[in-house]
Amino acid sequence: MITALQHVLIAHLDRSAASKIPFWTMATAPLEALRRRAETVAAATSTKIIETSSLPGAGSTPGTTIPSVGIVLQGNRLTELRNHGVPIIARLDRDTTVIDFRSVDSADDSVVIDAVSLLTAS
Repeated sequence: MITALQHVLIAHLDRSAASKIPFWTMATAPLEALRRRAETVAAATSTKIIETSSLPGAGSTPGTTIPSVGIVLQGNRLTELRNHGVPIIARLDRDTTVIDFRSVDSADDSVVIDAVSLLTAS
């Protein structure tokens, strides 16, 4: 635990937090990079892209949002996504499930493709 804290503190001190701490990597990702990722996943899964907003810190900073890009699935697909072999955390916006790419590590895009492909095939 102390070692992890030390790594976080050093990353802030040497100004490398944006590339070493997942929260900061996601929070500072350029919108165009998110859009390219969403386009790739949308093309592979026949889904649509949506402009959206992320809540940094899972809503721990009330009133603060960051522009983002995601894909949408019709209906409430939250349970199915969370029950995927590697859980996909999405959110519901009215009757649409949104997978926000600001909150998905780029290394997991193939996992999102797999999960969404299973849902859209059924």
